[in-house]
Amino acid sequence: MPRIKLRRTIETTISDKPCGYCGGPITLRGSQYKKFCTQKCRYLHLKKLKGRPDLPTGTTGAIAELVVAADLLKNGWSVFRSVSPHAFCDLVACKESVTRKIEVRTGSALFDGSASYSKKIAEHATEFAIYIPETGAILYIGK
Repeated sequence: MPRIKLRRTIETTISDKPCGYCGGPITLRGSQYKKFCTQKCRYLHLKKLKGRPDLPTGTTGAIAELVVAADLLKNGWSVFRSVSPHAFCDLVACKESVTRKIEVRTGSALFDGSASYSKKIAEHATEFAIYIPETGAILYIGK
């Protein structure tokens, strides 16, 4: 009895979001969560991220916390940094009667000007501070 080969048809659509590296259109084949138009763009994006010094993640996070703390100090805030890596937030900033509990994240700049960062929940923090090493920008995002 002869075997019959079946071809699976995969639906192809164009994503609304541009490629995270070159800004070109993304063709979706099966996965709706693609961020890059080709494997080459994905590789180049990761290579660009590796352009940072090859540091442990804890060191990268500590650098981000210190950069954000310096920015807050420059703007007149009193800043307190956590001693424990398991504290409910990374920084506490006070100015007059306002207290901010800040969770610091290191992010990456995307082609469209937005930032990519870990959105892991920080229950007691009142806001996120996203430090983007490629540009030196700091984004403050309230919860």
